[in-house]
Amino acid sequence: MAVVSQPVAGAWGGHSMVAPLRRVLVNAPLAPRDVRAWEAFGYVRPVDYDLALREHRAFCALLSAAGCEVIVGEYDDQGLQDAIFTFDPSIITDAGAILCSMGKQLRRLEVDLAEQAM
Repeated sequence: MAVVSQPVAGAWGGHSMVAPLRRVLVNAPLAPRDVRAWEAFGYVRPVDYDLALREHRAFCALLSAAGCEVIVGEYDDQGLQDAIFTFDPSIITDAGAILCSMGKQLRRLEVDLAEQAM
């Protein structure tokens, strides 16, 4: 586990799950590498990429409308279907981010992506 230290005073904060959200990191869904990619991730059916993209855009619009700064992480590995779940690879605290060790082999690269985005 690695810790990403706080670069700017007050830039991070995560000791509350009910306080107003001021800044959030999101990743947009990417089209899967192949039509059967969903099986490796344990999904019950293929991902509807167009629907996922529309839902992601609507979610970002809701966050922005609520006054939240939306930071969109950038990655281009179509093998990272679970990377849309940015909550999983790190724990955000008032002192900075704690990078986690992902249990699912297919998700391990997400930790590096989270560190780069932060």
